[in-house]
Amino acid sequence: MEIYVNNDQEIYPIQTNWESYLLKIVQFLECQPETIVSLTFTDNETIHSLNRDYRHKDSATDVLSFPQHMENNLLGDIIISTQKAQEQAQEKG
Repeated sequence: MEIYVNNDQEIYPIQTNWESYLLKIVQFLECQPETIVSLTFTDNETIHSLNRDYRHKDSATDVLSFPQHMENNLLGDIIISTQKAQEQAQEKG
């Protein structure tokens, strides 16, 4: 199992052990040991561009996922805007 965690933002520190969460999900899904998943933390500007380019929605969102259906053992990519997640957390208290 390979898990890649990328922190492409500087706004909010990443304090959670995301690898352990992803490992539990992959085990629950009974994925093969050679499964690869990528998790990227980014900002609103970057996720806005991705959302516009790939989903044709001209706005920032909290999470985007790009499943690969296990093509080349790649489960997929998950992109999280920490900035948007923080905004939503403050809105919901």
